[in-house]
Amino acid sequence: MFIARKADAFEQQSNARFFGLFSITDKGASWLGPAAIAIIADRTGDIRNGFWFLFLLLLLPLPILTNRVDMIKGRKQGIAYVIDGPTADLFSR
Repeated sequence: MFIARKADAFEQQSNARFFGLFSITDKGASWLGPAAIAIIADRTGDIRNGFWFLFLLLLLPLPILTNRVDMIKGRKQGIAYVIDGPTADLFSR
């Protein structure tokens, strides 16, 4: 669902660019997560502590994502980025 919300923020022509960035960050998470869980399990001797860490990582961004993300402003900034390019002053609009 979060990916669908991201897709709604940008014009159709530039979706590939932003989903490419998402794909790169997804590749990093695919090895960082298991490595963090392995370190926690190794140091504590219990794999369950790693899952508490994952649960915490899932809960931390929820207040920001639900209360502070303005989809209309993000959509306008995405359109400005596509029209004006990467030098656009996105934070003034």
